[in-house]
Amino acid sequence: MNTINYNIVADLYDSYVKIQSDISFFLKESKNVKGKVLELMCGTGRISIHLLQNNIGLTCVDYSEGMLKIFKEKIKGKRYKVKLIKMDVSELCLNDNYELIFIPFQSFSEILSKNKQKTALRKIHKHLITNGKFICTFHNPNIKIKLANGEWKILGKFNQDDNSILIYNLNEFSSQKNIVTGFQRYEIYNKHNKLIDKRLLPIKYKIIDKDEFEETVKEIGFKIIKIYGDYNYSSYNEKNSNYIIYVMEKVV
Repeated sequence: MNTINYNIVADLYDSYVKIQSDISFFLKESKNVKGKVLELMCGTGRISIHLLQNNIGLTCVDYSEGMLKIFKEKIKGKRYKVKLIKMDVSELCLNDNYELIFIPFQSFSEILSKNKQKTALRKIHKHLITNGKFICTFHNPNIKIKLANGEWKILGKFNQDDNSILIYNLNEFSSQKNIVTGFQRYEIYNKHNKLIDKRLLPIKYKIIDKDEFEETVKEIGFKIIKIYGDYNYSSYNEKNSNYIIYVMEKVV
């Protein structure tokens, strides 16, 4: 898949991705699981490490070697029950079954083609035990599309050791392909405010059609149990919810 080449910014990622609002949600969902837990598109372990610290064993999969390298460094010397695997979710083949599988941080949207989405969902279904749960998260299209207006915006200034990082973002929505494309631009300054590095990360992700996704997962063999609009378990509202969070169950 490798839709977004996170290897370009893997060493910077934890400096600017600081979101915490979803951690308690996935921690609560995982604590109730007696069997195995699989996290797909895990990145540098932003969520994973909190689960591991709470004695929840994990298998974690990501396609980015750079992101997994950072993850490995963060858990070096720790006695966590975790397996890190470099693999594309649409090629998932782990020879194991799980009681809970989840894709956090709206990452499923990085699978651009409908065929690959279906392939990934079938692979996930195959890796679940009967009545196992699958949690998949999306941005609310009605809000996300409005932000993809083709204008450069500053995401913020972030610190990493003695350096500071300025990050700018540009996203543009194509209604014909239902895809957002754009860039994130990184300017890295040392403690003397001298520019020492520049990076450009191309961005591309799919705006997932809610009705189409629901039809697809039912066709594959999932039953939708809950749909939340945020990580505080609030109900989904298409006008103002930030996210669409699906909790599904594998049915025979």
